[in-house]
Amino acid sequence: MKRRAFNTGLFFVVFCVALVAAMTARGQRKQSQTTPVADYSVSGPYIHKNLTIFLLHGAGQSLGRAPLTLQEAMKRKLVVVRETGDVNRLTIQNRSNQDVFVQAGDIVKGGQQDRALALDLIVPPKSGRIPIDAFCVEQGRWSRRGNEAVAAFSSSDNALASKDLKIAAKARESQGEVWANVGKTQKKLAENMVVAKGVPGGVAAGRGGGVGGGSFRIGGGTTTGAGSDAGAAPQASFSPPINQARIPINQATLGEVAALRQPSSDPVALVADRASPSSLQLTLENKLVKDTANDYVKNLSSIINGKRDVIGFVFAINGQINSADVYSSNALFAKLWPKMLEASAIEAIAELKAEEKFEPVDAGAVKAFLRESQSGKAETKRVTARTSVVKQETEKNLFFESRDRNRSKTWVHRNYLAK
Repeated sequence: MKRRAFNTGLFFVVFCVALVAAMTARGQRKQSQTTPVADYSVSGPYIHKNLTIFLLHGAGQSLGRAPLTLQEAMKRKLVVVRETGDVNRLTIQNRSNQDVFVQAGDIVKGGQQDRALALDLIVPPKSGRIPIDAFCVEQGRWSRRGNEAVAAFSSSDNALASKDLKIAAKARESQGEVWANVGKTQKKLAENMVVAKGVPGGVAAGRGGGVGGGSFRIGGGTTTGAGSDAGAAPQASFSPPINQARIPINQATLGEVAALRQPSSDPVALVADRASPSSLQLTLENKLVKDTANDYVKNLSSIINGKRDVIGFVFAINGQINSADVYSSNALFAKLWPKMLEASAIEAIAELKAEEKFEPVDAGAVKAFLRESQSGKAETKRVTARTSVVKQETEKNLFFESRDRNRSKTWVHRNYLAK
């Protein structure tokens, strides 16, 4: 009788231990859905000048048809992005029969001011008008520019080309920080343009000397409820550089660079456009900027050829890991690769330090960066009925994961940013 009681008690203890273990494992699985651990294989490095890229290989999350990107949907006139009268709020309408993926940092050109879209968004087919948060990446304009439409936007061919800009928009949600970093990006690009092209001498008014004859200033104004009143829009002052009237900035060539190499020149004139000198979009379209970035693109674009399991990439500038983007499928990654590579190249040009050598980054550092980024406390934000975004922040890094709420919270895009 005592043996039977002992066996019964032992069985009960074992059962309880097993039950607790099962519940713990279940909790761990649930937690892993909230804060997934990066599990990619890494190849590389692929290096051109000061830009280092590692490719991330994995199974991905999506087996279905890849969504349209905002860039291709706008080119095919399947999506319309419209003004609302609010600087920080636009609407987007998907007229197609496919999902459209909007990536945070996508720039839309035109309207009353060029904007960068603030959050990842899955826009369902035949969506109707959906509100989307935005930050203006241009100051001092609240009207038609040239022949562009004023009520809607014409294209989305570029993305934010600065880690600091992405952090200002995505993590800090600060219009003031976005404006400040647009000016910094323009200035850095102008100062480094001659160096990146390999022309000796540099811009005399550039590195260490501040901006020469021109200046940008963020004015008062309001960031919401601007309506059609130009006076209610955020204001800026811009003093044209001495040489701007003489040299068409959009058509800058190396010969014109030589003409600009004088103490009175404003280096920002190399990359600014007279139609709107504060416009980041027009700076990214500048011929000298495009030609310089193409040197990087031509040397690195083919590294994904024949690799059907690549779903993302990590890049470092001057030997420092900058950021990473990973997508739900190879098909979606391949669509976005040209746009993201160009943005990475432009950031590398802005941060170019021609006379400094840097230690190469290795795959171990890349994996550590990805793991550390996902170790912070998770906060989930519902963007729309279809999309939610998980944010994790640590002392060193930021992590964002966009999820499709219609598909058991399957993630669509992961973005890692080093602070």
